[in-house]
Amino acid sequence: MLKLGRKVEYALISLYHLDSLDEGELVASREIGERYKVPQDVLGKVLQALNRAELIVSVQGAKGGYLLKQPLAEIALGDVVEAVEGPVNLAKCTCRTPERVCPQQACCNIRDRVHQLQSALNGFLFSFRLDSFTPESVMCEEPAL
Repeated sequence: MLKLGRKVEYALISLYHLDSLDEGELVASREIGERYKVPQDVLGKVLQALNRAELIVSVQGAKGGYLLKQPLAEIALGDVVEAVEGPVNLAKCTCRTPERVCPQQACCNIRDRVHQLQSALNGFLFSFRLDSFTPESVMCEEPAL
C-alpha cells in the first residue's frame, strides 16, 4: 500500500512548525516533540535527515536549534519524502540502483505501465510545493479524563 509514513508526517509537522516561527528564530527538537506529541528519538532522526537534505539548518550550542533553510514554496513534498524515507519506488524495475534488478525485467508485460505510474507519481510529489496548502493551526491538548 502506498502511503505517507509516520516519519514523513513528523517531517511535515516540523517543517510547518518551523515556517510558523519568526525569521531567524530557532526551535529545539524537544519543543517540537512536546508540542506535537512526537517521540523524541524518532524526531531527532527525522530532523537530522532534513538537515542532511539541506531543507533545514541545525545550529549547535546551548541556544541552538533548527530553522528553515528555504521557504516552503521551494520545498516539494517529494524532497521531504526522499529526505526521510529515500526514493519512492513502486516496483523493483523503477529503482535507480543496479542491485535491485527485477527478475522479470526481460519478459515483463507491465514494465512500461509501471514506469508511467512512477513518472506520474514523481511528477506529483515534486510539483506539490509545501506552501500549496496551509495546515490547521492546532495545539495538542491532553485528553480529558
